Amino acid sequence: MPYDAGNFGLLDRRVVNHLLAMPERTRFFPGLRSWVGFRQIGVPVARLSRHDAVPRVSFWQLVRLAKTAIFSFSNAPITAFWVIAALSGSVFAVAGSWTGMQWAFGDGVPSIITTLLVASFFAALNSLGIAVLGEYLVRVVDQVQGRPAYLVDQVVRGEARGICPRDRRSHSVWRANS
Repeated sequence: MPYDAGNFGLLDRRVVNHLLAMPERTRFFPGLRSWVGFRQIGVPVARLSRHDAVPRVSFWQLVRLAKTAIFSFSNAPITAFWVIAALSGSVFAVAGSWTGMQWAFGDGVPSIITTLLVASFFAALNSLGIAVLGEYLVRVVDQVQGRPAYLVDQVVRGEARGICPRDRRSHSVWRANS
């Protein structure tokens, strides 16, 4: 999605038809517009100052819009849990190794290390479980959203040519039996 993409835009009828065919209920327009894969150009617009000092969109409406954008087009929250699981697991491994060496040489082990071991182990375990469940949910949401794998732009001589939204390459989608 282009940086600073807004909700305002001029669209070709083909793009509008594809957007209207999307079965999603929660729509983030700049993301969907980019997802369909047609050529886009940006037009810089000089924005005038407000007539009054009152914004039309509240802070909480902006938060809601940001959540819609993140959860509709990003796996960042799930990736964050994978990172937390990896960091917690690393802390557990380092603290566990240090504790094992202390125990092997007969030195005392501070109780804070034992607390750190237990906390990091369960943090890693919980984060890993959330990340795995999240990956399943991402796949379920992809199925439920019902976005097509390909968008057919035009049919030329019995062969449909479309755009694969995920990798933006042109693909032969359907070939007529001749």
